[in-house]
Amino acid sequence: MFAAPLVGETVLTVNGEAITAALLDAFARGRGLDVSVPEQRKQALDLLTESLLVAQDAIGTGMHTRDDVEAALDL
Repeated sequence: MFAAPLVGETVLTVNGEAITAALLDAFARGRGLDVSVPEQRKQALDLLTESLLVAQDAIGTGMHTRDDVEAALDL
């Protein structure tokens, strides 16, 4: 799903796809969130989970090939 999977401890699995601590950290930093703050960690996990679910759905329905959808899914 993502260009280069980041390795490390799995913190969550979404439909069989692992979210690693490294991926969560990179995602959170890109949104100005600090995973060492519990509320911000939860927010980052929620946002990343939602993004991953949307991306999985787009791929599952074939919509990911549309230019506008592909641009929106670019994380």
